[in-house]
Amino acid sequence: MCPSSRSRTNYTRRPHSSGRLFQAATAQTLGRLRPATEEPAQRGTEVQSVSGSRLLSGLLLLLFGGLLVYFFVSSNFYVYDAEVIGAEHLSPSEVFEVSEVNEMSVFYIRPAGVEARLEDLPWVEEAHVCCSFPNQVRITLEERQVAFVWRRGDNFCGMDREGVLLPLSQVPEDVLQVEDRDPQSVKEGPGQELIASVLAVWRYLPKVRHLAYNPTYGLVFHSPEGYPVRLGQGRIAEKAAIWQVLESELAAREIHPVYVDLRFPSSPYYKESGQ
Repeated sequence: MCPSSRSRTNYTRRPHSSGRLFQAATAQTLGRLRPATEEPAQRGTEVQSVSGSRLLSGLLLLLFGGLLVYFFVSSNFYVYDAEVIGAEHLSPSEVFEVSEVNEMSVFYIRPAGVEARLEDLPWVEEAHVCCSFPNQVRITLEERQVAFVWRRGDNFCGMDREGVLLPLSQVPEDVLQVEDRDPQSVKEGPGQELIASVLAVWRYLPKVRHLAYNPTYGLVFHSPEGYPVRLGQGRIAEKAAIWQVLESELAAREIHPVYVDLRFPSSPYYKESGQ
């Protein structure tokens, strides 16, 4: 009886444990299957997001490319004129021609290159070029100033403080003139020492408006009384001081010399008429 009773007891408990095992297995199976059913939806969302980003990037790229084509092709950005400031000896049309920016896109203009071309002109000491949209160009020049005029016969040219020859159409007023009487003088004009001497005369003897130059006596000017004063070259400041004292002494003594020679400051002398 006992064995059969144990058999019934075991039989009646099996369905209960089997149900638990089934539920557990089902739960595990559903747990595994549930993410699998959600994954396609997530992937679809990701695909849509990636496709949307690519479409937006493509549209932006097309827009940027269209803008580039517009900027570099449109005539609105091409230069046909320029504002020229500071040109006195050069005409604005000449400056614009030398700048070589006519019919050039403002995107292609290199201000440094334009400035270099303009500074190759004799009159231009410094040039500044500024570009702005859509097609404006401003050119500001600092021209060289004539320090003195160098004349040889009927030919003359200006010269600045650095010894740069400047073409002149006419002789400016109130500017020191130097007449070159050296037949062997080179066409390029005076050397640096002579230029420095002329500039020193302009500084220390401001009343002198005309100088002559020859290789023997150097720079020569005429006093208000009409006699020549030989300066030579170099040490002009020292010679100018000697001249101011000597001129007063000659006037006080009523001496009208044939000439005064100051080429050697340590031994200046003058020659009286009749000597």
